[in-house]
Amino acid sequence: VNVTRRLQAEFPAAQVSSVSSAAFQGNFLNVPSFDFAAPTVQTNETRDSVSPSSFPDFIVNLTGPVVAALDAQGRETVTFTVAAKCWQLFRRGGPMVCDDTYGGLFQSLPTVTANCNPVCHTATLTVVP
Repeated sequence: VNVTRRLQAEFPAAQVSSVSSAAFQGNFLNVPSFDFAAPTVQTNETRDSVSPSSFPDFIVNLTGPVVAALDAQGRETVTFTVAAKCWQLFRRGGPMVCDDTYGGLFQSLPTVTANCNPVCHTATLTVVP
């Protein structure tokens, strides 16, 4: 179905500049949820390192939202937003800081990427020191 032609036929006075479409998967009985494979992760990287550390299957038992967008290959797309809650510069004796910063400990905040083929079941954590 050519959406642009159909809109122009229905509304001849309107000018249609562009139309885009997206596919969605209906997961009608899904309750979005996930578990962490471990309560913490530890890396021995130093601040001078630029190599990212990846933790595959950091998130497990991932269930996507009720309506999940699909990519061009028909895979479910689930995104995560990572926010720093608390950080501690030194393991012992340093204060625990709980604010909206990450203390400059990383080049950027860690990322979590869902592994979907075609449905998401796990996610990978990537940390760039």
